Amino acid sequence: MKSFGKEKELVFLQIILFSFLGEEDLFLHLIVHGARHGWFRLRWLIDIDKIIKREMDFKRVNFLIKKFRYHDMVGQALILASQLLGSQIPNELQTYMRGNRPKKLAQKAHVYIINFENFIDNDGYLFSLKSNLQKCIHIFTFLYPRSWDKQTLKLPRSLHFLYFPLRPFFMGVEKAEEDYIIKRGKMNKTKFRD
Repeated sequence: MKSFGKEKELVFLQIILFSFLGEEDLFLHLIVHGARHGWFRLRWLIDIDKIIKREMDFKRVNFLIKKFRYHDMVGQALILASQLLGSQIPNELQTYMRGNRPKKLAQKAHVYIINFENFIDNDGYLFSLKSNLQKCIHIFTFLYPRSWDKQTLKLPRSLHFLYFPLRPFFMGVEKAEEDYIIKRGKMNKTKFRD
């Protein structure tokens, strides 16, 4: 996960020195991890509740939230902790609970919490966790030409720039091939049964 852990806590047990995430890093790690897994383990929210009851360096927390653009995920986690566990949210963190996106994310996660064995991202939950910048980067990388595009249509080096506008076409070819293989596999199974 990015560059968490710069503020480590060191614990010395007998002759071994252990390194742990600091409170603030652990707090954000739990939030990001829980959000990406649809909060199917309520234990993560319980741990978040315990952490916010202790003293934290809120300047560092706010710095990390802004640095990694986790505003909405933090808001989601705090809303869930507040609603499901009755957590008292510190004033320094309540601003992240405001706005539509954290509330919508909390509503989506609530569905997964209730029905946790069926965590299938049909409604774009994981994509909705991303910030706007992260969404743009995701779409750009999705539309960026792949190495197998060159195998589908070999162009001279001077025309390689055409792989960018042709990428949607290649995506369509890949989808058609996948559908054909799946359909053919189903046809072979039915023929084998007869």
